Amino acid sequence: WRPKIHIFYLLVGECTMTPQDVALHLGLHIDGKPITGATYFCWKDIPQCLSLATKPTEEQLYDHCRAYNLGIIGGVFMPNKISNHVHLMYLPLSIDLEHTSRYSWGSTCLATLYTEICRVVL
Repeated sequence: WRPKIHIFYLLVGECTMTPQDVALHLGLHIDGKPITGATYFCWKDIPQCLSLATKPTEEQLYDHCRAYNLGIIGGVFMPNKISNHVHLMYLPLSIDLEHTSRYSWGSTCLATLYTEICRVVL
């Protein structure tokens, strides 16, 4: 892995992953709104975190769907190098499940993959 240019250097040549590869293999959108914003959240600063445990019973199904989506995001599409945490920046994006498909999850997945490979290699 060449961290500066994000390419695997193999004996037979060079290989890299493109946004189109992510879209094809994972079925994630690579067009749409970019996923940007603050990344220095604290659990107690995000009201959605506190409300997950205190909502009434009629909204528990919706909360379980959000929790499942966050588990998929943090455990499958954008895991960290020990794969046991979901970055808090994704929580506000999962508040309204109808709007989550408007984001470019494939691009974010690829950027996270590059970042984590570089962390492991360096």
